Amino acid sequence: EAAVAMLGDTDPQKAIPLLGQAMKDQRAEVRKVAAVTLGRTKNRGAIALLGGAITDSNREVRIDVLRSIGKVSTHLKSKGETAMDAGTQAELAKALTSRADTGDAGEQVMAAATLLRMGDDSRRDKLKQGLAADDPEVKKLAIAEVSADPELNKTALTTLLADPSAAVRFRAACELAEQGRGDGKDVLKAT
Repeated sequence: EAAVAMLGDTDPQKAIPLLGQAMKDQRAEVRKVAAVTLGRTKNRGAIALLGGAITDSNREVRIDVLRSIGKVSTHLKSKGETAMDAGTQAELAKALTSRADTGDAGEQVMAAATLLRMGDDSRRDKLKQGLAADDPEVKKLAIAEVSADPELNKTALTTLLADPSAAVRFRAACELAEQGRGDGKDVLKAT
């Protein structure tokens, strides 16, 4: 696992094929680290490998795959580059839409956020549902991903500062602080 993680600090042209092999490892822990490391490369070549793992047998791997696709897409868009060709984007959007419609609540949130980062707002409501979920873990995932939707980001985090769950309030306050917003200062002081 440590060796796989270290590949993220090497030349992406050399690391990505090796990480692709790690994505096929029998051990979920290795696949999970490979997915996270592929996201850290912020390289277009990582998208195809990650897209092929959206249906991994392990939920944690799938969550990290979705998060990493979003990271790479966001990074490339911020540089004015396209994250993938039209064919790959269409194929990936189809897989993400399916995951947003059929995955568990956490996967629905992650898939919706990834689609938003790719410019597709067709499943935006899944991210909103995650922010309103009864399950604090789903809410925390949605909080971490709400920046994918600037409009929702402006209002939802402040609302969650009054959530019944201390963990949700804390996560919302941390996210606000990371964005340079002081709205959650009182929650952070209280912990």
